[in-house]
Amino acid sequence: VSFLFSTQAWHPRLEPELLVARNLNRNDWSAQFKLTWKMDGNWRLATGVDIFEGPADSLYGAYDNNDRVYTEVRYVF
Repeated sequence: VSFLFSTQAWHPRLEPELLVARNLNRNDWSAQFKLTWKMDGNWRLATGVDIFEGPADSLYGAYDNNDRVYTEVRYVF
C-alpha cells in the first residue's frame, strides 16, 4: 500500500511531498519526505530524507541501515 501527498496550495513556490509505502504481509515500511523550492523559472532547490524500516529479510528492511538525507539543485531548460 502506498500514499503520496504533494501540493502547491500552501505557497506557489514551495512543494512538499510525502510518499509512504507499507508492506501488508510484513512489518516493513518506507517514508520519503521532500521539499522543493522553485527559486525562479528554471532553478529548483530540494532537500529530503528517505527512511526505511523493517526486518532484515524484508523488502524495506534490507535497506534499514541506508536511510539518507539529501539536497539537490536542478536547472530545467
